[in-house]
Amino acid sequence: MSYFLYDYFANKRITEEICKKRKNHSPNFKLKVALAAIKGDLTLTELSQQYDINSNLIVKWKM
Repeated sequence: MSYFLYDYFANKRITEEICKKRKNHSPNFKLKVALAAIKGDLTLTELSQQYDINSNLIVKWKM
């Protein structure tokens, strides 16, 4: 196998492994974060740091 093909398949495998690490949040977690956002005591940035999620998810879950 040439180096090019080896490099191609190695990179493809790494990419697939990265994609599998995607987080799946439970409905209860989404509700808890959305209620905290609606309550308004913390900013979106503070909530996203506290719960370790992207602020765009919080906006999406509030709707």
